Amino acid sequence: MKIRRVVTGHDENGRAVVKWDKEIESVSGRPGFYRAEMWASKQLPPVLTDEDPTKWEVGTAIGGGPYFESSNSTRGLQAVGM
Repeated sequence: MKIRRVVTGHDENGRAVVKWDKEIESVSGRPGFYRAEMWASKQLPPVLTDEDPTKWEVGTAIGGGPYFESSNSTRGLQAVGM
């Protein structure tokens, strides 16, 4: 599953610009479950940089900063241990 991610920012004149516009390929955590890392920051409050957080090895959390992912499960998926 692919998800389109659009990240906006500001140029040197303070005008809104698109920083990234790309499709992110989701990864399978287990059969029938998919997730895509959408956005992360290494600190709070977040600071926008030219670093693309989708290229980081994050896992399910990032120390000291926020993390956002999109997840999707297929019909009939059962919880682990059930």
